[in-house]
Amino acid sequence: MKKILIIYNKIPRLFSGGDLRVFNTVKQLSLTAKVTLLVCPQNKKDRPEPELIKLCQLIIVPYFARDFGGTNKILNIGKRIFYLAQRHLPGSEPRLVRQHNYQVKALKIILKRLVKKEKFDFIQVEHSFLGPVLKKITAEAKKIIVFHNLYSSTAKNQKEKKRWAKYENRISSLYNLAVGCSQKDTADLKKLGYRHCRLVPNGVDTAYFQPLADSGQPKKILFVGDMTYSPNRRGVVFFLKKIYPLLTKMKFEIIGEYRDKKLIKSAQLNPDVTFRGFQKDIRPFFPGSIFICPLLEGGGTRIKILTAMAMGIPVVSTSKGAEGIAYNDGENIIIADQPDAFAGAINNLSADGVFYQKISAAGRQLVEAQYRWQNIFHDYLSAMAKSVQPENNV
Repeated sequence: MKKILIIYNKIPRLFSGGDLRVFNTVKQLSLTAKVTLLVCPQNKKDRPEPELIKLCQLIIVPYFARDFGGTNKILNIGKRIFYLAQRHLPGSEPRLVRQHNYQVKALKIILKRLVKKEKFDFIQVEHSFLGPVLKKITAEAKKIIVFHNLYSSTAKNQKEKKRWAKYENRISSLYNLAVGCSQKDTADLKKLGYRHCRLVPNGVDTAYFQPLADSGQPKKILFVGDMTYSPNRRGVVFFLKKIYPLLTKMKFEIIGEYRDKKLIKSAQLNPDVTFRGFQKDIRPFFPGSIFICPLLEGGGTRIKILTAMAMGIPVVSTSKGAEGIAYNDGENIIIADQPDAFAGAINNLSADGVFYQKISAAGRQLVEAQYRWQNIFHDYLSAMAKSVQPENNV
């Protein structure tokens, strides 16, 4: 049985897109391999799902306050100050990379010990900002990096795009295989210097997420997503300002972690808008909903859309929000980029129960046919084994 080490920057939960992808990666690979998951939580209160503990060996790196180990308190304090300063002061690397510098350092301390004790066949790093974690790691394992987002494509300005492209190209020499979540990202990875690339699209657990009892006509609009992720936050702001005022009176629920108190306060001025915050189980919120994905930026494939489709809920999305999904507009999803068209689609679904059911059923059929995690990971292990040797000279 092959041994796989997966490295991630937090304990994956059954909620946000990146977490769901990592959780299901562990779940599928554990069927035919022994999986170890090495994580460095950003919140010391985070606890793993019981199922995750059954699927793999979970190693949790100490939280930032204790991540450097040792007994020299003065030295530890000095190190923490250094890494905190590096995160917030200007630098040559992309800001997101600098923001995760302490996690890379903490993960690397444990990783060095781990590869000395155990021989892994594969080491897989989730997210490009953790890429440097394998620098000077001499394990013989094949090394894979998964690009949940290709930031050189999604960055807003040219200066940031160039900074990301330089960084993403530089870490390419550490890895045997680069994984993209969409066809576009995978093609762009080859342009950045990754010699061996593979498309592993996002998917959905169609057994866990499935239609609940039919609740008749839709009663609300629903958005599910991590509101600390700027494309989600900006998309919701766009919806509230430009689209929601055009709608026939409908309740709007937003589920996900958030920190923007100004946004919350402005939304709460409307009694029909409710922020539910983080929910451990999001499934009960779907029945009787129209799901929206009003995103204007970002990359990869939206797991939130696939989840809504699996739950048997119709989706209205911008073309950017649905990027990477093999949809048919008007058949299994409704695409609208202009506020009036977006609002019109929601009103049509709300008023026409037959149309609502048609889009819902076709969306569920799409994910069953093309986006089940079991099918996506069917031949992934063999692809990992065929990847070429990296230059390893960063």
